[in-house]
Amino acid sequence: MTEMYVICRVAMSDELLQQLEASLMYHLQPLERELAERLNGRWAFRISQGHLELGCDRRQRLEEEHLQGMQEVIAQRVALLASERQEQRVHLMLEAAMIQHVREVQNLLTRNLGVEIGILPEDGQLARLDVVGVPRAVENAQMELQQHRQEGFARAQRQLAEEARQSVSIFVDNLNIAMGCQVLSTGRDSSQRLRMPAFSEVVAGARTVASRMVVDRWTRGNHRVCWLWQLCGFWVERSASMADCILAHIRSLRGHDRNQVLALCTGDGRHVDIVRYLVRRGWTIEIWCWRESCHSDYLALDESHRNLRICYLDGFRPQVTMARTREFPHLPDRQETQAVVMVLGAREADQDHHQGYRYQGVLVREDDAVPEPPQQPQQVEDVDLCTFCYSEEATFAFRPCNHRVLCANCAQDVMQRFHRNQELRLSANMNRCFLCRAPWIRLNRDR
Repeated sequence: MTEMYVICRVAMSDELLQQLEASLMYHLQPLERELAERLNGRWAFRISQGHLELGCDRRQRLEEEHLQGMQEVIAQRVALLASERQEQRVHLMLEAAMIQHVREVQNLLTRNLGVEIGILPEDGQLARLDVVGVPRAVENAQMELQQHRQEGFARAQRQLAEEARQSVSIFVDNLNIAMGCQVLSTGRDSSQRLRMPAFSEVVAGARTVASRMVVDRWTRGNHRVCWLWQLCGFWVERSASMADCILAHIRSLRGHDRNQVLALCTGDGRHVDIVRYLVRRGWTIEIWCWRESCHSDYLALDESHRNLRICYLDGFRPQVTMARTREFPHLPDRQETQAVVMVLGAREADQDHHQGYRYQGVLVREDDAVPEPPQQPQQVEDVDLCTFCYSEEATFAFRPCNHRVLCANCAQDVMQRFHRNQELRLSANMNRCFLCRAPWIRLNRDR
């Protein structure tokens, strides 16, 4: 990797450092590009010894006054980014009888407004509407909710009735969604895990689900995450890309039914091209992602296309996430896995001819082998898992930020890809730590 020369250092509080390591470092990239346009060289931020350092791949001779001004701009930019991500909570009072189907309306408003909304009964005939989110989203949500209250939430009820007649196909980028749920406003929490059944229910809403697919080319096939997705009715695709899966699904639709909603659960910028292609051809697209992992190109498309909507998962965090405990989930054996996969692979027409029943949320026909009940989970050491495969303990760390994020197999695979592919070596994303987004120079064993 290219050696970086430290140009200036800005002292940061522990709270700001945690937020920088979680996600704020990514949002400093526009400032890096601005410096690259005004000054020569490649600029990058990194965290070192309680300071935020700005480095360049070329030696720079700057006057003391210029350096002080640069430090002030950096400190102001970080403070602004942090304030924009501090969650606020506001309350609105309304008549409880105004809202029917409280659960469905609550999820609909949370999706549409991008904030966490709770509807709680109060004394008498009143209900309290709790709104939690970042300042800009809360401000917009307050105005929208005031209009809903004046209309008696009739518009939300009509939208629910319309969506009940729609169908949706769900495509999940497993690693992006799973890693994104660990990024909190106060820092990164590696114990956070996705609750698949609740996640699927939230994305589907009142609509009929036409198909479910998870795309993941990194996690090993027998990993428990794949098993859990399959239990929720998802097909796990391990060879094709997200774009290939979506295009294959579109070709399978009769007459290219554009009334079907395509829900893409990802904030990764690698999928922007297929999203741009679909919205320009009239498809209705929903991007389900975490606010901190949403690529800026999706925001630009959302502003210019009415048939694209960004749905932030942050408002559903209490529903769709859980904290990993020291006990790992039950791992199925081969016979059990084959029995459930056979059931999940059955076509709808086949299910019409064979009446079945539910076993842990999975449709099982009468002639299918029934899996044995799960065994008791085993006690294992509480360790940080590799952020790529979520299968092995993370033992390799990036230098100089010292974030341990990869297991031995994934670290070897990453380095081999770097040596073979020049585009990866020049990529601005792959040259940065997966957690703090600081440039890394080498990858060493840390444990």
